[in-house]
Amino acid sequence: MQLQKGLSFATSVALALGPAPSSASPSRSNCNLTVLDSEYTHLLPLPFEGNLTRDFLDGTALENQTVAAVLANAQKSAFVSYDDEFTRLIGSATLDLIVPDAPFPNGEAGIWVPDLNQVWFVTTLYGGPTKLYILFLENNTVVEPQLTATAGYGTHIPLANPAGGYYFNGTVYLALVGTDQEPASVVSVDPRTYVVRPVVNSYFGLELPPVDDLVVTYTNTSRGVEKHLYLSTLDLSAFGLTVGRPAAVLPNAFWMFTPETGALQPIIPRADIFIPNGVAVSKDFRHLFVTDTSATASVGGGALWNVTGSPAIYRYDLSPTDGLVSNKVFFGMTREGVSDGIKVDDKGRVWTAEYEGIVVRNSVGKVIGLFNKEVILGTQTPVAEMANFALAGDTLVLLALDKIYTVKLAETVVSPDRYTV
Repeated sequence: MQLQKGLSFATSVALALGPAPSSASPSRSNCNLTVLDSEYTHLLPLPFEGNLTRDFLDGTALENQTVAAVLANAQKSAFVSYDDEFTRLIGSATLDLIVPDAPFPNGEAGIWVPDLNQVWFVTTLYGGPTKLYILFLENNTVVEPQLTATAGYGTHIPLANPAGGYYFNGTVYLALVGTDQEPASVVSVDPRTYVVRPVVNSYFGLELPPVDDLVVTYTNTSRGVEKHLYLSTLDLSAFGLTVGRPAAVLPNAFWMFTPETGALQPIIPRADIFIPNGVAVSKDFRHLFVTDTSATASVGGGALWNVTGSPAIYRYDLSPTDGLVSNKVFFGMTREGVSDGIKVDDKGRVWTAEYEGIVVRNSVGKVIGLFNKEVILGTQTPVAEMANFALAGDTLVLLALDKIYTVKLAETVVSPDRYTV
């Protein structure tokens, strides 16, 4: 056989004959999983044409009918694997619908509260003012908590458009993007009493831009244990959204707040992350992961509001003494759209909500698998996207707009001990 220029004999055979059945068809042990040869992610038979506004599986046009059929077959699977690590992670998992026809457009936050076996989530801002809900995992019921405000600093109730959040040491922290009545802020909620307390709402008298997401860590210092809240702030006009307040004076940034010292300080500037969004931390608190939601992969690199950013995931080192960040690493590029929700599991894998679904990268940034949006949400017009999810022990909770699904994984991906000092 004459080899195609630049390709090995094995690669030429694979492109001519197609992949082996085990790498081109549903897994023999799980009909919900399709295992693809990872070579398809970086080497395709010519000619081919990709599409920035469609998924890899359904947006890649190929004349090679064997490979085209492989990708078309994978579109029908809830789980798509590009690596043995993801295949083992899925095991015999199924996509289980636990909340059908939800009367609220769920899709943000995804906060696991392991002490109470709950997932807290909020509705999307695209559906109007956002609301907070709680999913009780023991019986798959959803309730809207009856919150009570502490005295002073405004009423806090209803919450001023909650967005992201995090559970740590018995407290749920919520990022609020603000309303026409109250500025953007961070509040804490006691998950047992539902009492809301203010945490942050300004920087030396200036309002913060909308606070979108946050995560909590701690360090051991000579003064004792100090918590650090890392929060993202961004101008919502990039997404065509407004909460009825004038544009923020302060630029987009990531911030760190240390309650024990009362210090609120910017740590990552707009020059580094153009449109801050998601923020997550590794279990050992050595790394902070953040997302830039400059959607160049869906609207083009020359878009008016998006000429400097990348639809990317970045990793920073965290100082074990003061919580400050250093050593920015370009960890991953979102293929389509943006990476919104982001979580880091106990093995350092990074999970993000992207336009293709929930994408999982290993600890060094390789995309190893996908929870397929086309199966989870179906084909909708206009196209809808998942914005967030939760990792709850060995369970993935998919916030799928008008539905909630769970996937019971083959291993515990997030353990409760990471949420306590």
